[in-house]
Amino acid sequence: MKRLVSILYMLLVVVLAIATFVECEKGSAWVSTHIYHSFWFAALWGIMALLAVVIIARKRWWHKTSMLMFHASFVCILVGALITSLFGVRGTIYLTEGNSEKRFVSDNLHLVEPLPFTLRLDSFRIEHYAGTSAVADYISYLHVDGMEAKVSMNQILRYKGYRFCQASFDEDGQGSYLSVNHDPWGIAITYAGYLLLALSSIGLLLSPRGGFRKLLKHPLLRRGAACLLLCFLSLQTAKANELPTMSSHQTDSLARVQVVYQGRISPLATLAHDLLLKVYGEVSYRGLTPTQVVGGWMHYPDVWKEEPMIWIKDESLRKALGFSEQYVSFNQLHRGEEYRLASLYQQDERLQKAILQMDEKVGLLAMLLQGELVQPLTDERFALSDSRVAVELLYYRYPYVKWLFMVGLTLGFLSFFLLLSPRPCRRCTVFIRCIHGVQSVLLLCLFGARWYIAGRIPLTGGYETMLFVALCASLSAQCLMHRFRFMLSLGFLLPGFMLLVAHLSGSNPVITPLIPVLNSPWLCFHVSFIMLAYTLFGIMFVCSVLALFLPARQEPFMLFNKLLLYPATLLLGVGIFMGAIWANVSWGRYWAWDPKEVWALICFMVYGVGFHADSLPCLHRPKAFHLFCIFAFLTVLMTYFGVNLFMGGLHSYGK
Repeated sequence: MKRLVSILYMLLVVVLAIATFVECEKGSAWVSTHIYHSFWFAALWGIMALLAVVIIARKRWWHKTSMLMFHASFVCILVGALITSLFGVRGTIYLTEGNSEKRFVSDNLHLVEPLPFTLRLDSFRIEHYAGTSAVADYISYLHVDGMEAKVSMNQILRYKGYRFCQASFDEDGQGSYLSVNHDPWGIAITYAGYLLLALSSIGLLLSPRGGFRKLLKHPLLRRGAACLLLCFLSLQTAKANELPTMSSHQTDSLARVQVVYQGRISPLATLAHDLLLKVYGEVSYRGLTPTQVVGGWMHYPDVWKEEPMIWIKDESLRKALGFSEQYVSFNQLHRGEEYRLASLYQQDERLQKAILQMDEKVGLLAMLLQGELVQPLTDERFALSDSRVAVELLYYRYPYVKWLFMVGLTLGFLSFFLLLSPRPCRRCTVFIRCIHGVQSVLLLCLFGARWYIAGRIPLTGGYETMLFVALCASLSAQCLMHRFRFMLSLGFLLPGFMLLVAHLSGSNPVITPLIPVLNSPWLCFHVSFIMLAYTLFGIMFVCSVLALFLPARQEPFMLFNKLLLYPATLLLGVGIFMGAIWANVSWGRYWAWDPKEVWALICFMVYGVGFHADSLPCLHRPKAFHLFCIFAFLTVLMTYFGVNLFMGGLHSYGK
């Protein structure tokens, strides 16, 4: 029985992984028809659910309430999914302003189905963020059997067992498409499974007889492991400059001017920062601040047009243009009336992508020269407070992330080579802890400042989630280092790597308002739980790598990783199904087999293997368990980075 379950389990993981790659080649529709909604795929899950029930009965887990609820939750979720598939009805209804409708088009063979009530669209509205043209929400105002109602992104309409979600709309705003869902039993059973999963996860962590509490009491986990030393880094100062620009007083005033930028209101200094980073690749130029550079272009355009500050990243493009240097001036790309990039674009198709990237930089400078890039705020009612402007100016003033990852990685790698020290220096340890405390406070301030500036929790896109993971890793190390000394080393290494990734992803990407589908309270819970899980998986990965270099300490590291495996996997599971509830609220379906969803499920299933050492005796051996943790972390990397890079899907807005 165990062998059959193991084979089916691995087969499902492999099928899920292959399906995501097949989708890249054949498209979502083909994979949906031939894999995700096929009879054989449903049969695999059904057999797994049936075998789970048999195993529960054989092992007689009736007295292990949390364990019983945890496994029963997945059976419940699968039963709910089966009922939804068999009896649920999905479709689309199109409403035009002022007209009533009581039928919808079913997704099943595009049949027309009746509604037991009448819907009428009174009006459709697009709401914008205050003072900008950025879309905040799409809203359909309705009459349902004479009662007023509305449907918007993340706000569904429930009536007589039917659920309506905002799907699309006509460009002229006179018509609205709503998705229709009638599935009273499937959703209720699936949600009951989600609730069981959440309650059982808490129970598994708190149960006195559970594996988590037993590991906490293990004597090997009470011993120390490491000692750290401190190194100092030097920072280079910028070179002097003699370029004409604005005075310090004028620059300070210009930096505080409020403009409409990227769909929100911000100080001009933010626009200048992003412009210089885009064009030059750095946040300062010859010792000048971004605002001074923008001021120079606005007041002394003839001089600045000759300044070589446009970065040509692609070497082939540099050769095609006849330049040996990486940086060229605005005028070097123009020969009288001829724009050199335009003529080259038609000549060489291989360079078209690089040319378009260069053209964007030149276009931004051209817009700045023509007065089209800077759009001052005209309505003072929407002006930012002085404190918010001051925080944003301070946030963009220095490259905090760059400094933190350089210091963190340096200290982390040095401490790694000092782990074998038999007699750690107490004073050095205390001093290093203080430095780590400063790192944690700085990360917390950075995250809080970005939250305050954006007016939303910063958990969208790669940069913000990496910043959050770095913060979680640093705070986790602070909480654990008093008991596990090696956590001090990990508290530098893991945040350092996360901040390095954030830095490479664009140094400090633009802060933008949330798109409507992300403007939901579920964003905070869903992303936070999953990022916390990834943080703990990252700590486990680093511990396993250290353990392979320190054979004598493999067993304590294994016990520590097994300890973290409980909260990490449970957080991931709860986070995935929080996302499912959010999807149900936004789109009317809780699972769409999107590549990101599939790989998150794969990640959850792979790490779930670590709990079944009784069925896989090799996992009792420290070295084998550490190799498992290293391999399992590859699924995290694929989920977070690989899907965005190679696949896309519904979650591509988070790139």
